[in-house]
Amino acid sequence: MMITLAGGRQVEDYENMECPLCGDEIHHAVVCRKIGANICDSHCRYCRHYLKVTQRCTYGWQRKNPALQTPDFKH
Repeated sequence: MMITLAGGRQVEDYENMECPLCGDEIHHAVVCRKIGANICDSHCRYCRHYLKVTQRCTYGWQRKNPALQTPDFKH
């Protein structure tokens, strides 16, 4: 589902109200494109696609540009 922000930009959104990772009701949601659902924002910091410096997810960028892909393991 797409929602339109106040500035006119459209972003993805999902309709689930429970986090598929922990099963709790979501209070502070983040759209996770990797899982394809809304998740609790506390799960992002443990994902390899999360950039702490910019507080952004790189999963969508990696799908568009294979040169930016990271390995499946953590260092």
